[in-house]
Amino acid sequence: MDKVQKPRGLIRYDSEKGIADRIRWHLSYRAMAYIGVLVLLVSGLSLGLVLRKPLQATVLRTAGLTWQDRGQGQVSNLYEITILNKTNNAMPIQLRLIQDGKIEWLSGDEHIVPAAGMKEESFFLIMNASTFYGRTNVPVELQLVSEGEIIQTIQTNFMTPLQSISKK
Repeated sequence: MDKVQKPRGLIRYDSEKGIADRIRWHLSYRAMAYIGVLVLLVSGLSLGLVLRKPLQATVLRTAGLTWQDRGQGQVSNLYEITILNKTNNAMPIQLRLIQDGKIEWLSGDEHIVPAAGMKEESFFLIMNASTFYGRTNVPVELQLVSEGEIIQTIQTNFMTPLQSISKK
């Protein structure tokens, strides 16, 4: 504005009242409230992205099936697992049973979830019937492990016979 011999500050962001009364612009309480809400939203979104797990799994017992007698005092249940990969890299996974028993996959032992994809598998959970005599639903915990790191602990129920199964 100096080159055209006009006072400084003529071109600015201001209201007509601010120009007439020569009152400088200041941050209002409403603007501060909006900024506060915006900061909360952005920090919540950032925190959600930073703290999310790379894999998410859901384990469900196969519908319509109860327990199966495997002989030798063992009982099995058939489960379906759905694993969602939230990363841009393919990830190998393992499923570990915390209690005594074993997991028998229907599709082999090599399980890799594709990048940004989903994988559905079926497996048998095999346990000794003598460990839960008289109970029909036994809580079971499984661990989803990828590259040596426990990603998620999954809780489900193991359906059992009410009466004891003898070893054949």
